[in-house]
Amino acid sequence: MERSVEIDRPVGDVFNYVRFIDNHRHFSIWQMADPDMEVTSTGEDGQVGYVHSWDSQVRKVGAGSQEITEILGRERISYELRFERPMRATNYSNVHFLSLPHEHTRVTWDFSGEIAFPMSLFSFFIRRMLARDIDKNLANLKDKLEE
Repeated sequence: MERSVEIDRPVGDVFNYVRFIDNHRHFSIWQMADPDMEVTSTGEDGQVGYVHSWDSQVRKVGAGSQEITEILGRERISYELRFERPMRATNYSNVHFLSLPHEHTRVTWDFSGEIAFPMSLFSFFIRRMLARDIDKNLANLKDKLEE
């Protein structure tokens, strides 16, 4: 699944903001859902191998970690997401950056992973909910960078 937004900023500005996971707290509804969650990290933020871990008592936030697994120029950042709670899963996400005319950037966020049985029975609803959340994240990112 993937979702996109166009941002009125040059690709370098958008890429350099998104690559730092610490900045995600300003646009990610998942991070904003619990400002009191416990956060730890290893490595250097914005670099391959950086791991951002969280632990929250808010059920929908749960616990897990996000690792930067690849950075391809200013074109793509890849992540592995390891969820511990409320449901154990490993998923993969990429954020793609495309330079557009007039110093605009198209940001495309994709998300993939397997949904184990019995949750797979609800995969249509899970995908719809995830799409809505990613749309909100992208709208927040657009608002933040176009301030």
